[in-house]
Amino acid sequence: MHFFHPRFLSTQPLQSAAEPRSEWAKAHAIEFAQMGVKPTTISDSRTSVINFLALQRGVEVAMGQACIAIEWVAEGGGNQLYLVTLSDGHQILARIAFPFPHSVRTGAAFAHRENDDRARIPARTQSEVATIRHIQTHTDIPVARIYAYDNTLDNAVGAPYTLQEMLPGGKLANRWKGPPTLTWYDAAIQSLGSVLGKTLSLPFDGYGSLQPSPFSNSVLGSLIDPILSLHRHHPLSDTGPWPANEPLGLHLSLAVREAQWLESPEGQLLFNAWRAERQPAEDRATTLPAFLELARTLAAEIIPHMYALFPVPENVCRPALSHPDFHSNNILVSSDNPAHITGVVDWEFASILPLWAAYTFPSEIEDLGDEDEFDPLWRAEKKRLRGVFAQEVVQTCPEAACMMNEQTEQSIRGLRLLVAIAVSGVALYYSFKDVGVKLVKIRECVKRDNGPVVEKLDHLVTLFSQSV
Repeated sequence: MHFFHPRFLSTQPLQSAAEPRSEWAKAHAIEFAQMGVKPTTISDSRTSVINFLALQRGVEVAMGQACIAIEWVAEGGGNQLYLVTLSDGHQILARIAFPFPHSVRTGAAFAHRENDDRARIPARTQSEVATIRHIQTHTDIPVARIYAYDNTLDNAVGAPYTLQEMLPGGKLANRWKGPPTLTWYDAAIQSLGSVLGKTLSLPFDGYGSLQPSPFSNSVLGSLIDPILSLHRHHPLSDTGPWPANEPLGLHLSLAVREAQWLESPEGQLLFNAWRAERQPAEDRATTLPAFLELARTLAAEIIPHMYALFPVPENVCRPALSHPDFHSNNILVSSDNPAHITGVVDWEFASILPLWAAYTFPSEIEDLGDEDEFDPLWRAEKKRLRGVFAQEVVQTCPEAACMMNEQTEQSIRGLRLLVAIAVSGVALYYSFKDVGVKLVKIRECVKRDNGPVVEKLDHLVTLFSQSV
């Protein structure tokens, strides 16, 4: 799909660079996430796919002037980012979408999953564009204007791409150095709370992800599920969208997929390969049946009753927009005032979730728990900053106040723990002991003795308390 201005072809030779050259590019460059391989192995394989002359022509058609330089800026799990310079000196960004590099990460046996991922790129690109345009239409949150995009897999550039505004400022992550608390931290946290409050205030009539509509900026569509982990490549039996009176549907579908994936031959192959590397001392003849029982029990007998286990007011479950990665690397701030937000980026995989699930603290002030919080003074300070954040969220979105009382907070804590263990690939990433600890924490949050459901939960606690 294209949104282009009249064609204007360049008469100047294109400059390109594999490494950042401009000061802006150097300041915004990031390293590829560590995957056990050199980042250039992935980056070079992607760059070789791109037809830069075709990208140059696409830029010129969209922007109505010559494109004189394209330079690499950053690399992520599913994208490459390029800084594009136009003949009048104006600069924009080109974001090129790729499948997650599973063959490099986990071997040729899983290379076919990259094809599955590639087939989903058009929908994920459209969804991000629709989400950004919805936010621009209905809020004053600073997000990048989309000049043009092409979500087709076989376009001349070689991959789906978007051309978008280059927002001013730098990453909050480069300024936030706490502890200790700096004078501007409170104001920055208030700004973040205001952004989240505005996203939570947007009304929707169901759960899923946004897609473009010929009649408006967006319409609610199927869930665009992040597939950064291999277990998420197993197809969802129900992709939605789910109506507002079915807040359970989305999480139940994810939990069912978790069990189906682990039951599949490919899931068990990956389970054995990864746990042999990550948990070499465990007896997988014991742990695989235990993880299978965990996934099946959660999907069939616990997740369907999670709102009975953890009761919350009805409006705590109303649909709300969730940023998929709300942390300081995706928040741009002014160079003169780090408390002034100039941009919120990376809306790919944004979704409409129950309000309690969409509400999230910035990672900088999350409570990491007793085992990972080594500075008691900073832990206390983060708790204070979470209060500042919550107050600002409620100021912007008064309905969020329904989540702030102690009883509801305990239920939400239980829901978060339960959903995390049911849908996040614990069979790959968690030790047997860690799963047991999380199950105990879930059990501690249960306020109602729900008979057979609690008995099933107690059985899982016992199962994962054994030594393996």
